[in-house]
Amino acid sequence: MVKIKYIFLVLISLLFLSCESVYLDMSNVHCKIDKSTYQKDENITISYDGSFKDSSDIGSLTIDFHVYRMNGEERGEIQNLNFPNSYTPLIYDEGLYYEIIKENESMTGFIDTIIFSIPDVGKYELLIRINGVTKKHYYSSIEIFTFPITITE
Repeated sequence: MVKIKYIFLVLISLLFLSCESVYLDMSNVHCKIDKSTYQKDENITISYDGSFKDSSDIGSLTIDFHVYRMNGEERGEIQNLNFPNSYTPLIYDEGLYYEIIKENESMTGFIDTIIFSIPDVGKYELLIRINGVTKKHYYSSIEIFTFPITITE
């Protein structure tokens, strides 16, 4: 009886170890900004990169971002951002921006930047989300980054 329980336990363990997660592993996805204090209308650069275990997997990645004006410790209104003339992000609502990193492509490594500026002096919080989904990992995975930003005269 003990041998049957042991064999059953080993089989169950092997079954769970052989299962892949339905969520895309986003642990190798990174995001940063170049500094935390800027002058009014100075360029702010978001740098993001990443890689995945299975680069042959086909999927999609997006990055969306927005900036809150801070009222003390509380988030206030979402701010409209300024972008260089050479760049136009996709906008899905007032002050909410996104870019497509990959669309039904191989999940190879990626690296890119987004540049914007904030026209008003104050304290802000930048919220960035990178979303990923593939054919093998069909539930959306999200990596979230937040950065405090101070805009001076």
